[in-house]
Amino acid sequence: METSAPVAPPRPVSRIRRVPWERALWPAATGCLMAVIYVSSLLPGMGYSGDTARFQFVGATLSTPHTTGYPLYVLVN
Repeated sequence: METSAPVAPPRPVSRIRRVPWERALWPAATGCLMAVIYVSSLLPGMGYSGDTARFQFVGATLSTPHTTGYPLYVLVN
């Protein structure tokens, strides 16, 4: 009687398609570049005038920041 080596069970089929790192390199580099541009263009702190603080406060109180009112901004905020 011959003895044979145990047979390994078949590997499960993965339905997830793996993307090689070469194909993911350009989108990742573009995303990093956009993040650097976005962070470098942010206004530090509350801004240089009182308008920034006023526009942040307007949404909570539903008041008008200027005489023109900016109604869409107030409602979206």
